[in-house]
Amino acid sequence: MLNRRQPTIGVILRVCVPLALMLGAAAVARSADDSISAKLKKDTDVGVAFNDIPQGFFDVIVSLVHPDDWSIVTNAESSKVVSKSGDTIWNRTSADEDTHVWEGCGVTGNCWPGVLFAGNLTKHTSGGGGGTPPGFNASVADIDIDVDSLGLHSDEPTSHHWPPDGSLGEDEEEGGDGTGGLCLPASLVTGQFPTNLPSGTDYKTLKLTLNPKWVGTPSYDGNVGTLTFSTTGSGFALYELTGSDSGTLVTTGIRVPPNGFSGKQYGILTNGDFTSSGGITATFTWDSNLKGGEDTATDYVRIAPTAYVVVLHVDSDNTTAADEYPRYELGDLGRDEDAVKDVSPGKYIPINDAYYAGEAVPGFADGIDKFGNGHAGACGPFHRILLELKNFTDLSQCKIKFTYSGSDPDNLEQFSGDEEGAYDYVPDTGAIRIWKKDGSECRSPASASEGGDYIQPDVQYTAADLGLTLGQTKTLYMEAVDINSSDTTIEIIVEVDLDGSGTDIRTDRVKVTPILCSAENIGNGN
Repeated sequence: MLNRRQPTIGVILRVCVPLALMLGAAAVARSADDSISAKLKKDTDVGVAFNDIPQGFFDVIVSLVHPDDWSIVTNAESSKVVSKSGDTIWNRTSADEDTHVWEGCGVTGNCWPGVLFAGNLTKHTSGGGGGTPPGFNASVADIDIDVDSLGLHSDEPTSHHWPPDGSLGEDEEEGGDGTGGLCLPASLVTGQFPTNLPSGTDYKTLKLTLNPKWVGTPSYDGNVGTLTFSTTGSGFALYELTGSDSGTLVTTGIRVPPNGFSGKQYGILTNGDFTSSGGITATFTWDSNLKGGEDTATDYVRIAPTAYVVVLHVDSDNTTAADEYPRYELGDLGRDEDAVKDVSPGKYIPINDAYYAGEAVPGFADGIDKFGNGHAGACGPFHRILLELKNFTDLSQCKIKFTYSGSDPDNLEQFSGDEEGAYDYVPDTGAIRIWKKDGSECRSPASASEGGDYIQPDVQYTAADLGLTLGQTKTLYMEAVDINSSDTTIEIIVEVDLDGSGTDIRTDRVKVTPILCSAENIGNGN
């Protein structure tokens, strides 16, 4: 987590770039001027933990606090900062027996973000502490949790597990200030959380990176510390992934090898008890032989229930043929399309007034089971409008209503025409129609609430009326019929009443513009 929020322990940066040092309270304290104070002991390691350091150069003021009867040797070798490989990486700009200042570089530069402070102590009193001065070292750990806090993958059909991208933007929204974080739907699994991750579960991904820089000797098992997870709230659980579709419930500490972890993946599941926000804290604790105190490195992410979300999708940027939408490689259902869906002109819809295949019936009257014109193949493909209900767990009580300038096909009028028996047709007032079926299919002009295919505006429908099932994105079809509405932008609004009471309604809207177009283009779906 890069630190744009208030860090656990702060430092002074000469170029005002945020940096956090996260240290345990036992050996390290935060002073009034926001410098870092590390209490040293002779021949003892002091645990220190950095979060990610931003790129660039800056001064880091670290106050190394000596014991009462000792002071820090201030010669050229009295203290140093070294990389994971042991090379000196920061330039010390000043040093006395109390304070040492280094010019540091950031994580995306040439330097590893963790550093090791090392130096020597000497006795205050004359003649004391003969021989080689006792030394001190500081074991350093950098820990970072990454989740899809920006929701970049929540709309991507190929990324059901929402892997994070590890960006600064994600880190800034991980919820240390009590907002944001990873928003999850409830009931990704039913009942109690099993010990093993159920196969095929739609878990969401948490990645953890832990870089320890240690001094001393690893423990008997070859590791340097322990990673633990703690949670606040209820209704969610963490699994250590052992494969893309397998994992084990995290209940105990995880031993950390000397090289730490790089992008170690965990899966998060929720159940029906997930009704309010909580959080996950990852804590790395050095083994006792590698630290001088109870120093730890921590990172935190907020976990919050996702609200019910209603989304309408149309080809607002007009990149895709009617019968091919959506095409993800053209950006369909993406952020650019979503950004202009309620901005004029929105989706262009050709007015269906052409005569197809030499028929004597205009498109807006053909293919409709009225006046004997109900047959398949009468019209070309209609442009699609997709209805998506995200995070819903029950549709049985929902009431769904569309509001738009609708032309009721059941009010279509037929008049006697020329001497050859042709008829003239006049559509109902209104600009467009929304159907359950495409233009190539025979369509009933009755309302969907009465078993027909027309979605009448300002009528409440059940999910069953629309053929909508849980977890499905429902494809509906738009037809423009009024030549007088050409180049006039029409707004389509959907309202979903969650329980039919009228007290909890979710909405979304898109804009479309009917246009006059040649029969050839309409037939090609352009």
